[in-house]
Amino acid sequence: MFCQHCGAPASESFRFCPECGGRRQGRLSFFHHHRTWDPLTIAVVALTAMLVGATALGLPNKHQVVASDPSEADTRVVFEHQRPEFQTGAAKLLTFRKVSAESQEIVGVIVHFAEYEAEIAYPARSETETLSGQITFKLTEKGWLGEDGELY
Repeated sequence: MFCQHCGAPASESFRFCPECGGRRQGRLSFFHHHRTWDPLTIAVVALTAMLVGATALGLPNKHQVVASDPSEADTRVVFEHQRPEFQTGAAKLLTFRKVSAESQEIVGVIVHFAEYEAEIAYPARSETETLSGQITFKLTEKGWLGEDGELY
């Protein structure tokens, strides 16, 4: 193509001539030449748009937690299962509180960390003890797996 003003060679994609600066007349479009859309290209673009849209809408993928976090009651049960003195009756749980919790992905596995405070009474010794610690749950396809091997 040549400039309509000075006759210098010019590309169709230029709006102005690189030689004289004259404006090209006629319709300008980035897709003006050599751009055709075949059905396969349209299908790929549509599928990509749907996947991006589904991600933006927050539909579950393998990295999102879809189960609710383990409750304070779940954390308490794991705590009790791990202490044999509760099983034998040598100790009694007076109070149990889930202080804080957070979930995070570690090497592709969603892990929930629950920090707790517990007050335990030992009737035979007439003593009480306050404990604090952390209980870990791992997310599986069937639910949260506690340190005691049970699903919650």
